[in-house]
Amino acid sequence: RWMEWTIGISLYRQIWIGRNSSIHSQQICLQMILSQGSQKHQLQTQKALLSIVVTNYHGLVGWQIVSPEVLDHRLALADEVIAPWKAFLDRPGLDELLVIPDEELAYIPFGLLPFGDGCLLDRFAIAYAPSLTAWLTPASRAYGELPLFSLANPATGEPGGGLPFAEKEAETLAGLFPGGPEPFVDAAAKRSVYFELADRARRLHLATHTRLVPGDPLSSALLLTPLEEEGDDGRLTAAEIIALPLACELAVLSACETAVPEGGDGLEFLSLARAFLYAGAEAVAATFWRTSDITTAITVRNLFLNLADGLSPAEALRRAQLETRENFPSPTYWGGFGIFTHRTP
Repeated sequence: RWMEWTIGISLYRQIWIGRNSSIHSQQICLQMILSQGSQKHQLQTQKALLSIVVTNYHGLVGWQIVSPEVLDHRLALADEVIAPWKAFLDRPGLDELLVIPDEELAYIPFGLLPFGDGCLLDRFAIAYAPSLTAWLTPASRAYGELPLFSLANPATGEPGGGLPFAEKEAETLAGLFPGGPEPFVDAAAKRSVYFELADRARRLHLATHTRLVPGDPLSSALLLTPLEEEGDDGRLTAAEIIALPLACELAVLSACETAVPEGGDGLEFLSLARAFLYAGAEAVAATFWRTSDITTAITVRNLFLNLADGLSPAEALRRAQLETRENFPSPTYWGGFGIFTHRTP
């Protein structure tokens, strides 16, 4: 069904082709790609104003501030991004969307945008791709032999860095997919273990903290247990992630801001989620903002339960998020995850 009905929303700067080709930097276009063809729509809002709306919305929700201002920003985004395609989105049988975002819109989980009496996530399973080219490039289906490889709650030494629910999360997942190694937690959650086993796993689960490095996205890292006596600072960097080929159908990055491209305007090509895609992961579950230990554990648990029932990653995550929303209604707690993929499941 995805291949038949997928909508790709490609956001890019408008390019004028002529003797002196140039990029018209003040406008952003949307392109909807259907199996029958494509249509374009130019946003009315200037890029600078859209940047303010996106930045304010992302910042306020990510820091657990839900106010009338947040709702205004969300409605403004929906008017620009969703309203032009409402007739297409209302088509019977359409239940999954592919979003290819660019610039500031790479910071927004589209599922939270208002649609009908709720939000897009109430109606659609949503996935994100780095580009249309990447999405159309076949990914390997030769998965690793380990059902699950999990690193959780490492002894990072960070102030207030303990993640007790992440450890319980890992134990629950190991019970759903037996046959692999026990979860590596606390002091055992080391970089050396990742390099030894990650490329053999069908499913990856990393529940930890992140360290983003503005201006140097290849140095952004997931934090694991440091081994000072071995000169190991515990940082699993984006560069190291890319360098190790993976054979997993899904990598779950149960940590803060793993979907956020560093640089502040979405122009830098790399987030931690994208690093795993470049390494060969078929799909990655990652986060747009800072996440709560307990609600993340609930969401990830339900995500894996839904996967075990045979759902696609995007649909499995959608249902998990809506289940979390039942007890934690603020979008801060359930809306920050997204599925990033090379192609449809």
